[in-house]
Amino acid sequence: MCFGFLFSDKLLGTVLLKDSRSFKSRTTGENTDAESNLHYPSTFFGVYHINEKASMGLGIFSPFGLKSEWPSDWEGRYITTSSELKTFNFNPNIAYKFADNFNVSVGVDLLYGDAELNQNINFSQLGFSDGYQSFKGDAFGYGFNVGLLYQVSDDLSLGASYRSKISLNLDGKSEFTFPQGTPGFLQANLPNTSGEVSIDLPPQLDLGLAYKFTSELIMEVGCKWEGWSTYKDLTFQFTQPINGATSVTQPKNWEDSWSFNIGAKYDFSPTYSVVGGYFHAWSAIPDETIEPSVIGADRNSFSIGLIKSFKRLEVAVSYAVEILEDRTKNNIVGLETGSAANGEYSQTIHMLGLSLSYSF
Repeated sequence: MCFGFLFSDKLLGTVLLKDSRSFKSRTTGENTDAESNLHYPSTFFGVYHINEKASMGLGIFSPFGLKSEWPSDWEGRYITTSSELKTFNFNPNIAYKFADNFNVSVGVDLLYGDAELNQNINFSQLGFSDGYQSFKGDAFGYGFNVGLLYQVSDDLSLGASYRSKISLNLDGKSEFTFPQGTPGFLQANLPNTSGEVSIDLPPQLDLGLAYKFTSELIMEVGCKWEGWSTYKDLTFQFTQPINGATSVTQPKNWEDSWSFNIGAKYDFSPTYSVVGGYFHAWSAIPDETIEPSVIGADRNSFSIGLIKSFKRLEVAVSYAVEILEDRTKNNIVGLETGSAANGEYSQTIHMLGLSLSYSF
């Protein structure tokens, strides 16, 4: 980062993330594997100490993201062939030490979001092969965050943070591709047009506790609440009518969700530490609206890492595997367009992390 010299404490990190998804059809019993993608969400955090009580900082990271890519001829192609949401949060903040054991921080979230949704269009009843529809859009959203840290004793500390809901009004364009020989009247009914879709990203509350059992061993437990009940539906608004309608609404009715984590760090020498943890999250997606662009399921994650400390530089490497519990889709989502793609979905994510932190 070109502005990194402004900060006395800096952390730069990235995660190589590779996922695998599969689907077993309830109708045919056949298995379909989604494309396995490699992602590398990265982070930067910097802190500048104004004086003994006040500090300012900047975080740049990706709080939400997903991508799925299914074969163009798979059973659920009329629901989705590929979808992707990328977000980048620019989070300036300021912290103040009200007492030796009590700190408060406040900040602003400036979030950029970029989304792409693709699916096939079913023309089989008209005697034609599939067409294709794509929507691409981006937007900026705004929110705020507050953090508290209370040092109960030399060994025990408590922390809490809150991030507000952020609304993204994605401006973009919907485009159609037609098979050869498609009649002009049908193409006129599906024009390329600008459009907008709104997504509400949820408020989040994090609570954590850390306890130092010995000078070498510290353990942490925490939980997170995410207010996904803000995500009632996904509504597309179009400048020109598509199939005679200027808007299309997909019910979502997601629910608030919780997650829990526990972790530990052990210093087995002055320069080497080992860390490990477990994370469990409950799905926010109800059975009635689950669909293959977002395979929502309860998640279990296991991680381990190694930290090497130099004089001012700290290097950390880690590995984690996240296993989503198998989720069965048995609803009518997608049925009106050609196939509900009901069956069993499974997903596993492997993550390799690397971070560098430097302190003056």
